Amino acid sequence: MRRLMLLLLSLSAAAGCSRCGSSETASTIDADKPAPSSSAAITAKDGAPPANALDDLLHFTDARLGVSSKVQNPRDFAEHIADGKLDTAWNGKTGDLVGGWIGFRVPKETRVRLIELTVGYIAKSKKGEDLFDMNHRIAKVRLLRDGRAIGEHSLDPDSRAFQKITLDQPGGDFKIEVLAVKPGSKKEWRELVVSEIKVFGIAGPAKRATVSVPRVMVGGLDAPAPVTVPTVAPKRSKPAVYTSASEHCEQWLAPIKKEFDQLASGGASTKNLPWDPPEPYCSSSEEIEHDIGLVTFSYSDLENAWSAIGVRYGGKTYELAEPVARGSHFDPGCTGSSGGSVYEKKVVPGNPAKAIFLLYSWSIDNPFPTVLEDGGLEILIEGGRRMQMTEVTCTLLQGGPSCTSKVIASKEGPYLDDTIASDSPPPLPWN
Repeated sequence: MRRLMLLLLSLSAAAGCSRCGSSETASTIDADKPAPSSSAAITAKDGAPPANALDDLLHFTDARLGVSSKVQNPRDFAEHIADGKLDTAWNGKTGDLVGGWIGFRVPKETRVRLIELTVGYIAKSKKGEDLFDMNHRIAKVRLLRDGRAIGEHSLDPDSRAFQKITLDQPGGDFKIEVLAVKPGSKKEWRELVVSEIKVFGIAGPAKRATVSVPRVMVGGLDAPAPVTVPTVAPKRSKPAVYTSASEHCEQWLAPIKKEFDQLASGGASTKNLPWDPPEPYCSSSEEIEHDIGLVTFSYSDLENAWSAIGVRYGGKTYELAEPVARGSHFDPGCTGSSGGSVYEKKVVPGNPAKAIFLLYSWSIDNPFPTVLEDGGLEILIEGGRRMQMTEVTCTLLQGGPSCTSKVIASKEGPYLDDTIASDSPPPLPWN
């Protein structure tokens, strides 16, 4: 039963993450092509060996990929470079152009005969923009094996086809180092972008019977796996004060709404967004107890949506520093999911009075399976679930609220335990 469950998790992860961080695009070449088979049928050109006579070393051996860097956003993953999709892509860090690299490690007993890669982003945006033309493309590379240069190769930066590098080398650690690039039409986009890389050769005894997606390390083939840190709204040192919640929302929303209208009409935008965001909003709701307003703010800008809490008294509205929940519009949840809500809020009368909020938060980390040589599955990252209740107590002083927060309940459990980390928390206390 556990092996069946792991298989379902593996298939679900592969299906769900095929567009993680994608640009909601329609690829110009095989955008919906499934994960490669053990010997992909590709016509050989310029003396390259036919790929359909070779094994797919990245997906059918114990292979590993590496990239020099990753763009700093939560929706683009290094794994996009070998996910079998041309409507996703690896994006390097801004400015990491010449000197940037792609590496791969294949078992020593294999023989590497052919490398195929795109030199840019082979896709169009939802608005029909040519992402290949807008981004930098690779024009020349140096190929190294185990740290030793074995050749330089000029590539066509104007070609959207897979470009071939032929070789005949035993397995090991290979690096494709970028020596020259061609700038794209979008001058502020200064990242290496590669939709896909493939490696073919003779797998020999290292060949697996089933497909697996190779792990992709950032910074080196032996770099530690990245740690996922949940995105939260920035905390302020003290509550923000407004004349009213509605006036604050109007002022906050005006510049963001203007930028959204420019984006929707095809005008210039300062945001490098993977697809069109929902229309931004700012709203508030209020419950009154003992002449004190308990406020919940809801926000959505061009990239994220989040909530916050506040209080209204003495003719002013205060937004507290504690965020309730935050999430990106562009995160499809491949590595997990999270959320939160205001579980309870009340006013305790007194001189001074107190406003008390109970904030519930939850998160789920998905497991990460890999395929073993015997065709079985092994979980590299077990995944898990957690939930937490935080009490925020605000003393309502004349100059503004003074707030403290403390965790009053928390619980963790395995990924398969659906009694933990649900939208609706169980009653307190938690066992």
